[in-house]
Amino acid sequence: MESEQPRPKGLPSFPWRKSLPAAEQGAWRLRRSFPTDVWNQYCVLQRRALQAYTRNPANVAGRTLMAMFIGIIGGLVFYKQPDGAALHILG
Repeated sequence: MESEQPRPKGLPSFPWRKSLPAAEQGAWRLRRSFPTDVWNQYCVLQRRALQAYTRNPANVAGRTLMAMFIGIIGGLVFYKQPDGAALHILG
């Protein structure tokens, strides 16, 4: 049987393995180090997401119309309700 080796700090635990092979441990350490900080990566990804979102005008129009429709439905549900209507329900 394999002897269980202590897991290096910073590596995830894999319940289906006793320990990671040395080649995978080195690859995991390489994947953890990035040339830029987290905030820069976040900003780049947000910019890409916004670009992808606005690239298709039909998608933007559809989402805008859906938001307006849901707003109108929500407004009609509470149309002409008295200001203290919730107080009568809550007691």
